[in-house]
Amino acid sequence: MSDYNENSIWPSFHKDQGQDVECDWYPAEEAPIEVRGLAFFHENKKYYRYPENPPEPLTPGIIGNAKGPSGGQLCFSANASLIKVRVEFTKVPLMTYNVPPLAAMGLDVYVSKGEGKYAMCGVSCFNVGNDRYETVPVYWGTPRKLDYIINLPIRAEIKRIWIGIPKGEEILPPPPLENKSRILIYGGSIMHGYCATRPGMTMPNILSRRLKREVINLGVSGAAKCEREAALAVRMVDNVSILIISAEGNCPSVEHIYEHLPEFIRLFREVYPDIPIVLMSYMREGREYLKTGYTKERRAKKDCLIRITNEFREAGDKNIHFWDGEEFTEGEEDIVFEGFSAGEDCTVDTQHKSDLGFWLMANGMMRRMRELEF
Repeated sequence: MSDYNENSIWPSFHKDQGQDVECDWYPAEEAPIEVRGLAFFHENKKYYRYPENPPEPLTPGIIGNAKGPSGGQLCFSANASLIKVRVEFTKVPLMTYNVPPLAAMGLDVYVSKGEGKYAMCGVSCFNVGNDRYETVPVYWGTPRKLDYIINLPIRAEIKRIWIGIPKGEEILPPPPLENKSRILIYGGSIMHGYCATRPGMTMPNILSRRLKREVINLGVSGAAKCEREAALAVRMVDNVSILIISAEGNCPSVEHIYEHLPEFIRLFREVYPDIPIVLMSYMREGREYLKTGYTKERRAKKDCLIRITNEFREAGDKNIHFWDGEEFTEGEEDIVFEGFSAGEDCTVDTQHKSDLGFWLMANGMMRRMRELEF
């Protein structure tokens, strides 16, 4: 008779080592740990992605989504034999069918030996639904001097986080960023990070690792409608070197885009008159086979973005650019199998991106960024 027990197989496969090691605990909000990717962290003292006191009230959709710290990172170095993490949540997110628990309320850990190239080496292990957990995502056995990035959850509202380092071992500041100017991203659920399997696989976090720069993720699922109040909040982010806007999926119509997006751009330009602004259209998706008229609708919105880009350029703003999301997969036709497009196989639910989708998107965006040389 089999001794298989579906309730115990997960803990037996993924039991944390080093749970009994005594540690000194360091609040993630304090030095030598640096919180990156959250533009208003030092103002809010919270893991909240938008300003708490914007010029005009934000919509409930933006406020609710901004409570999940997608794109936030804890950065430090350590000469340590293991890393512990203790996290408390203000609110545990309702689990949905298309967002894995590890992405919704988990953490993943990347390490570098000091050369700046980071590799994923651990994730948090926890019981889904609890409002706190303690985990040992990284266990080396003997001290190693490494640089760390811990990526924060996509959805869960975090109250406090502590990093545990074994007593007698050392935690240090992270290496400084080579380029301290920020990449700013505004958009809907895909920019937010739906539906990566874990936090480090969202497109903003992939870009941040590759470019060794801070990426500010202001994606808000379902709530990025390019309203005036959103523009006034987005432009409050300081030290921005490029703004990428990909919000067409949250805008109900071409008419809505044309009514709101130009004003969004004009308001942003009042603070940042010269930096590149990119209007990025959606990638091809599998649901185009399922939803009658979707391809026509998507391409009509894309044409609207091209029209807006051209109108600004003709009016003298030469640093507004259009990136065609279709291009991000057209060159990857063989990535699945001969003749099949990755664009039709890179989503979780026919719409939101899988890890493959975010990987392809990041590849395409990096190619276009090199052209801008910002």
